[in-house]
Amino acid sequence: MHTPKPEPIGGILAQTITAAITAWHAQKEAGATLDERTANLERTLRISWPRRRAEPWHFLCDRCQDTGWSLRDCPGTVCGRSKPHHSPHSYVIACLCAKGGAVRALLAAQASRGGVEEAGHSQRMTRVGR
Repeated sequence: MHTPKPEPIGGILAQTITAAITAWHAQKEAGATLDERTANLERTLRISWPRRRAEPWHFLCDRCQDTGWSLRDCPGTVCGRSKPHHSPHSYVIACLCAKGGAVRALLAAQASRGGVEEAGHSQRMTRVGR
């Protein structure tokens, strides 16, 4: 009588770890040393472990690093604030790339509801906890 083999549970990595643990116990019963078992376990997991990216990540847009927001630095005179001379600061604008197009669409939708002007300005706290 042939007993059907049970279906493996989990992904490739989980199946490999399960098989590695089974092999660990079999090697222990066969008299393998701890160093031998550890080396075999490491070799097995290195073969099946998800690999890291070999080359560095390349952004589609270097200006915004694919966020849609382009970081700008203001020396204190050029960003368009109402005060002509203010302290230097950083701010963001929608980038010119495709992701920035999605940001511009979002900003346009918020502007049609009247939310953009208020979004950058917070109200003064009148009392702690409010």
